[in-house]
Amino acid sequence: MNHCSNVLNEIADISSRPKRATYTTGRIVAMAAAFLVVCACFSASHCLVSTASAAAAEPAAANANRWEQSVAKLEEGLRANPPPKGAVLFLGSSSIVGWNVKKSFPDLPTVNCGFGGSQMADAARYVDRLVVPWKPRIVVVYSGDNDLKAGKSPEQVRDDFVTLAEKVHAQLPQTKIVLIGVKPSIARWSLIEKIRATNRLLAAAAAQAPQNRIVFVDVEPLMLDAAGRPRAEIFKDDGLHLNAEGYALWAKKIAPLIEAKASAGTPDK
Repeated sequence: MNHCSNVLNEIADISSRPKRATYTTGRIVAMAAAFLVVCACFSASHCLVSTASAAAAEPAAANANRWEQSVAKLEEGLRANPPPKGAVLFLGSSSIVGWNVKKSFPDLPTVNCGFGGSQMADAARYVDRLVVPWKPRIVVVYSGDNDLKAGKSPEQVRDDFVTLAEKVHAQLPQTKIVLIGVKPSIARWSLIEKIRATNRLLAAAAAQAPQNRIVFVDVEPLMLDAAGRPRAEIFKDDGLHLNAEGYALWAKKIAPLIEAKASAGTPDK
């Protein structure tokens, strides 16, 4: 648009000069034509930029609502069969979805609110709908490796978890959070250093929580063999998701934590 203004100024300048009429008229016509071309190009460029910005905003909005259908289905199930207050609620990605928590913890009231493929930020986004209304005594959280696979940094995963914890404790200050560290896996072994960095940050965030309201559980030692590589026998064929043997390891690790916590105190009212 600045170039359009410059062309207009030049046309006005030429018009005011006392030169031959034929030259001045021809020059003015040429400059006017140039002005129209430049402005037309600017308008087209502006439209393209605006269109591109709108197109970029649409996927962002769609991504924010990516899990709406899954969450709505979970809500429907919770309303149809409400968990008792003081239950142990499992929240997170596909590693939670695939966990038969009722089988792993038959003596505890449990509810599975996992939605596969999600990230820590997604779990945080839906705390108000999947966690707060049911006043669980404990929330078991697993998420993070989808985040790292998508290119997020360990710091981003930590920050998203902190957001999740703050949202839970703002309304349910007595609820405990058991945070399972990001697991090593065959399929995502290339991310192991980022996984370890993430777990260090998550452990530090848990340690800073007042009144021991967050407990971090490091599952890496359980899942590696003597050579320090992921144990193939605890994974499904995809090398990413746990099989029954893998879940048995996790259940044995966290059972003392959730049983002890479930027997102490009362849920928020």
